[in-house]
Amino acid sequence: MQIAMNNDYVRQDGDPLPELQGLAAAGFTRTQWIHHWGDDFIYHDSEIDQIARWLDELNLTMDDLHASSGREKQWTSPKPWAQQAGIELVRNRIRMTRRLEGHTIVMHLQRDSETDVLDACAERFARTFDALLGDLERYDIRIALENLFSLGGNKPLLDRVLGMIDSPRLGICYDLGHGHMIGDGFEFVRRYGDRLFSLHVHENDGVKDQHALPFTGKLDWEQATKLIAQSSYNGPLTLEVGKRPGNWEGDETSFLAAAFERATKVASMVDAHRTAL
Repeated sequence: MQIAMNNDYVRQDGDPLPELQGLAAAGFTRTQWIHHWGDDFIYHDSEIDQIARWLDELNLTMDDLHASSGREKQWTSPKPWAQQAGIELVRNRIRMTRRLEGHTIVMHLQRDSETDVLDACAERFARTFDALLGDLERYDIRIALENLFSLGGNKPLLDRVLGMIDSPRLGICYDLGHGHMIGDGFEFVRRYGDRLFSLHVHENDGVKDQHALPFTGKLDWEQATKLIAQSSYNGPLTLEVGKRPGNWEGDETSFLAAAFERATKVASMVDAHRTAL
């Protein structure tokens, strides 16, 4: 199984080149682009072209891109003008993913607030997906909805929309750390293993969303890797980790070296389970 790592392991905006150089120097050949994953930033063609040049020069492949559901430009907002602006924001990321030769955009989907009715949110998403379907087909891109832990978790909402929309363009990104925090995450993977489009691999203590390196918390990696092996997933195993206080006390070079070693170990466990099937 191939390995990849997020490009925002230090920061989520600003100049991305130093992090890309760090990934390449550590031995990574694949990345998931996660800069500006949660804001209203629009990438201009000149910026996308420069990112493409950097990836090519560093021999990095981008498989997936973590797109933005937006803040004010919010793709499932109950405000029609904000929802339309959010749809345009996602269209920007779809075109960017195609230009960078990726396959999947990872997206957040959750209720607008604690008072937002689940059915209403699901219906807004269905309208949004219908508006984006032509772009997804034109650029041959898929949407992977990520399991989240805020507002009590979004698995009921994901169940609803995945039941409503039977499309090869719509699946899930399973975030192991989020699943560990909310509970019964492994059951979620069993249910949607045939629609697993992307992976976010990181570790925590079961309480805080730490995005720490694997094998530093309480996640059952034997069970997690077995479930990945049993799914239809054939993409890279993507770390989504951060060099933060409490996660790593050494320098960036040692952090990246440890990340490469831990990712390789997790991928080897998946491969071993696949061999045993």
